[in-house]
Amino acid sequence: MRELPITNEELNLLREELNNSQKHRLKEIRTGLLILSATAVCAVVCWLLSEHFVIAGKLLAISLPVMAFGAYKTYWWYNLASIKKLDLDIRKGVKLQDEAMIKSHRKQSHRVKLSNGFKLHDYEIKQEHWKIGDKLIYEYTPNDLYILSTQIDDPG
Repeated sequence: MRELPITNEELNLLREELNNSQKHRLKEIRTGLLILSATAVCAVVCWLLSEHFVIAGKLLAISLPVMAFGAYKTYWWYNLASIKKLDLDIRKGVKLQDEAMIKSHRKQSHRVKLSNGFKLHDYEIKQEHWKIGDKLIYEYTPNDLYILSTQIDDPG
């Protein structure tokens, strides 16, 4: 495993990925807060009307798990670790290069396992033709494990 500096092109790619991830995270947090606040209002209204209408008690019972889901979704997206890891990788400016043999390929899940235990998806291998037993040289960020490039080592 070798440590290499990240090129400007890769740095721009990582910054764009971080920007897109942060936008998506903000959208999901807003959605979670909307679910949480709407179901909280619904729960209060149902609680106030539960003495007069039987259906209000049932709606209250439904709104509480939905409110818990909104709270969990907001908390999960707020504390998303991969965005923090990608930001740390950009600040460090270092990538790792490693090589290993392709050990197995699961076609249904598109997972490729390498001889050193590293796992990646088959669409991350840029070459069209590869097979089990080929030597793969790949570059990735150390914290987020974002695959920057892959190359089949051709011995011939």
